[in-house]
Amino acid sequence: MKKIAMILSILFLIIINGFTGCGITEQEPDGSLILQLEKYSFTPLDTLKGTLTFTNLTENTIAYQFGTSCQFGLKIMQGDQIFLEYPGICLQVLTSLTLKSGEAKRYQFHLPLIDINNNFLNHGEYTIKAYLLTKNSPGVIKLISIK
Repeated sequence: MKKIAMILSILFLIIINGFTGCGITEQEPDGSLILQLEKYSFTPLDTLKGTLTFTNLTENTIAYQFGTSCQFGLKIMQGDQIFLEYPGICLQVLTSLTLKSGEAKRYQFHLPLIDINNNFLNHGEYTIKAYLLTKNSPGVIKLISIK
């Protein structure tokens, strides 16, 4: 009976660790993502400037591991069509982000309003989606127009 209880305890610990990880969760950020843009109406020759801020809203220190030198992503879309996906190139090195309770990490960006073929975006309404480059990171969305 003791062996069965011990085996069940070990299986229980393995299952629990499989769901919770080792104190680092990447299923969903434990914080707030805020996307701020310098402006929301552009000409085709403008540059998209803004800041993505991630704030730890938990009482604990959180840590995220990234498989590259890039820690956040950004897409410019119209419907389901993606015109620009940033970053385009990242170094294949491991990086991490550790934030104590209440701490924030700010990512600033300056991107020309061009598509993946280096053409200026046409006039119209576009969606900007920004997110952390972790598993299942929720994104934050803003609308812009090019006139």
